Amino acid sequence: MNKNLPSLLILFLFFVLSILAMLLIYQQARRFFLSRFSQDKTKKERGEGGLLVNTFQGVIHELKQKERVLEQTKEEAQAYAKTMENYNQNILRSVTSGVITFNCDGNVTTVNPAAEAILGFKREAVLGKSCEGAFGANNSFSPFVQETLDQKKEVLREESEGVRSDGQKVWLGLTTSALRNQKGIIIGAIIVFTDLTEMKVLQDQVDLKKRLALLGEMSAFIAHEFRNYMGTIWGFASMISKELKTNAGAQAMTAGIIRELATMEQLIADLLSYGKKPVLTLQQTAIVPLIEEAMANFGAVLFNTEFEACEAAVDPVLLRQALLNLIQNGLEAMESKNNHGKKITITAHYLGNRFVEIKISDTGRGIPSDQIDKIFFPFFTTKEKGNGLGLALVHKIILSHNGTISVESKEHQGTTFTITLPAQRP
Repeated sequence: MNKNLPSLLILFLFFVLSILAMLLIYQQARRFFLSRFSQDKTKKERGEGGLLVNTFQGVIHELKQKERVLEQTKEEAQAYAKTMENYNQNILRSVTSGVITFNCDGNVTTVNPAAEAILGFKREAVLGKSCEGAFGANNSFSPFVQETLDQKKEVLREESEGVRSDGQKVWLGLTTSALRNQKGIIIGAIIVFTDLTEMKVLQDQVDLKKRLALLGEMSAFIAHEFRNYMGTIWGFASMISKELKTNAGAQAMTAGIIRELATMEQLIADLLSYGKKPVLTLQQTAIVPLIEEAMANFGAVLFNTEFEACEAAVDPVLLRQALLNLIQNGLEAMESKNNHGKKITITAHYLGNRFVEIKISDTGRGIPSDQIDKIFFPFFTTKEKGNGLGLALVHKIILSHNGTISVESKEHQGTTFTITLPAQRP
């Protein structure tokens, strides 16, 4: 037996044990490092997961903040829009000009209070309707609104005659333009208008006063010259009458000449009165007693009256003369030969706070429609023996008081004269 065998065996066992020890150490080291790596990985994963959760929560929080900001902005925008709408409505309610808007189909979308007052329409009655449906087939708005919608063309300051809902005519100064939204897109048309009726009446009165003043001066000159010639004729007629006292035929002829000269003298007196500029003695006067004084001159006439106690600064003498002429004119328009049974209606009352209105109506033959605009012209008359100065004098007296006089008449039904005088309620 080999003597080195135990030593080799021991060496081999040592070698095996060393390998086993190294394997054991390796296994332990491996478990250790695997355990540490697993812990580090778990911690890392846990850290990354927490970061992700925190980030997500931060995003949610920021989104909620932005949502609150957006909601606040939305509320502010709505409040601003409502404020602007109220502001625009306040502007529309406050302006004295009429404002009406139309959509692209020509239907009414907005009517402000001034438009209601000028035209006499209620906004509820016209909203959503076409121009013709809202204001009538011959209304003054349609051509301008249609031109604006079709041609996108503005109509600047045109004058047009309109009709209120009660049938009364009004003069309107109007402007139309295209209605655009914030992006500049045309969404309809807008028309702005003012009531020029009173201004038109005043302008007509001024023009008429100028014409009447010129005509008055001419009439006074003619009347003065005629009176000189008539004085000569009158003198010769009187001398002839004295020379031919015994000639009955000659006396009758000279009497006729003198009678016609007296009629001409009255006409000349009226002409001179018309040509003379009225000198007013204004005083605060109760109107009803003045009317009653004029009525007292026509005892047999039936008067239907409706009076309100009212006062105005007038010349009592001249206004009484005007009232007498109007009553006499009404009586002459009724066909019976005397005043018995003739009926005149007279009313007097305040018209708002600025005017006194007097109406005198008869039931006579009326005035033809083609003549009604001429009745206040001097020398125009529809009567066989009229001189055409009675109503002209009335017109001049009323105009001198800064008043107006108008007439409404229907043939075979009667005539109504309406006087308005400046006044202030006491």
